[in-house]
Amino acid sequence: MAVPYRRMAPTGRGRSVAYLKVHRVAQGRVLFGALLLLDAYGHPQEFIHNRLSLPGGFLWPEERVLPAGLTALCHSLFDAPRVEPDLLLAETDLAGSGFRLQDLAPSVPFGVVGSGPGGSPEVSWVNGTPGLGLPATQMVEDLAGRNLLVEPFERALQGLTEAYGAVMGPTDAQ
Repeated sequence: MAVPYRRMAPTGRGRSVAYLKVHRVAQGRVLFGALLLLDAYGHPQEFIHNRLSLPGGFLWPEERVLPAGLTALCHSLFDAPRVEPDLLLAETDLAGSGFRLQDLAPSVPFGVVGSGPGGSPEVSWVNGTPGLGLPATQMVEDLAGRNLLVEPFERALQGLTEAYGAVMGPTDAQ
């Protein structure tokens, strides 16, 4: 006897979302970054990582070196995926220390995941709200319904920990 079921709508097929995670070593000058690409159902497609040692000295004061380093690290991650994602998400703590998310200038819809009213996750758009017909708008709703707006950032951090181990040490706010 066949078991009846409802097929998933094909709208999510071929769609991907990239989660950008940056980890800064406490009191250090090293940044670790990851880009975790998932399909619309939360299945992993790619995990890309890199690290960057920040320059020091009088030529590179902290307020100048961190934004430049974050931009360079993120751009190195953006160049590596095999496919272009339909949506890029980052955490709110990435913006800070003089860093402007707009400086990353991704060509895909870019959102920041933070806490909304009542502590539920909410997406704020960095490079303009995508149009209603674009896949990114529907993907955010689908990801929220699957509780996939926050959890993949934790997965990306676990991947960085596995890749770099004890070198990462304790974290700063990044």
